[in-house]
Amino acid sequence: GVFVFTTSPPPLESDIKLNAYVLPGRRLAPPLRMHLRGRVVRVETACGGKLGAGFAVAGKRLILRGGEEYR
Repeated sequence: GVFVFTTSPPPLESDIKLNAYVLPGRRLAPPLRMHLRGRVVRVETACGGKLGAGFAVAGKRLILRGGEEYR
């Protein structure tokens, strides 16, 4: 699963598709491209302008791809 920081999360229990780049922890490593299908299992709202608003997704299907084509 993943937690996505956003100010406008989708509704709880929504089925979503998420495409994102995962940046490498090392300089020379290529980034990974993540494709995730899942369901929104938690929605957090920000209180008093503090960071932390977003939503959690439980993955049903996850594909990670890497290589030069994603630079």
